[in-house]
Amino acid sequence: MAKVKYINISLLTRGIKFINIKMNIIHLWITFIINNFFMPSKNVPGKKGVKRMAARPNRREKKKMLARQKIMDAALQLFVDNGLKETSIAEIMEAADLGTGTFYNYFRSKEDVLEQYIHEKIADARTAIEKTATQPVPASSKLAEILILVSETFQKNSYLTYFFLQLQKSNPTLQAPVGHGMVFKEILLKVIREGQSSGEFKNDIPPEIILELIHGVLWSSLTGANQGNDLTNNIRLKLDLLLHGILNKKG
Repeated sequence: MAKVKYINISLLTRGIKFINIKMNIIHLWITFIINNFFMPSKNVPGKKGVKRMAARPNRREKKKMLARQKIMDAALQLFVDNGLKETSIAEIMEAADLGTGTFYNYFRSKEDVLEQYIHEKIADARTAIEKTATQPVPASSKLAEILILVSETFQKNSYLTYFFLQLQKSNPTLQAPVGHGMVFKEILLKVIREGQSSGEFKNDIPPEIILELIHGVLWSSLTGANQGNDLTNNIRLKLDLLLHGILNKKG
């Protein structure tokens, strides 16, 4: 008589819980991408943070920038390892090897560390996207690189973004990242029109429709199974199908 194999309910429950958390992260990140990369931007007043310096920073300014970065790096690592609520400012400063009082020279609270980090990642992504859009390469290559930039930002920051979005739910006063949605949308539309003007893309399809399809490529790549392909390759394959179709053109 064959032995009956019993399922480890505890292990199964933990596995289901992990999958649910992961799906929540993906769902919240998709919302985050839509709000910041596809929706109209909002004018958000300036806030305390790192100011871009026109002049070259002197030794004192470099020291301040280094201290701030050490605090941020230590905090983010502890947030990932232990969770935001479970991490104290004292623990952050101990990991950064700096005095506890130094923390408040750069951040209002541990939540502010996360908030400033997310703002910076969105700004960095926008800068990289704008640079990519001006490169002397085919429009299809630009679209692929832009989507890959967004997806790589997801891969590197998914858990921290999840913490931030969860924090926003319980703290409405926390500022959302500065909206770059309209800028990003206009960049994509410009690239699409560029491809249509050069003859690379069909010009009988409204650019807005192509933009919706590109949005679908990003959505499906982040939420769907990769079928053995990494995220970057997944996006390239889907974008290639979108731009060139699956019909075998004859003649």
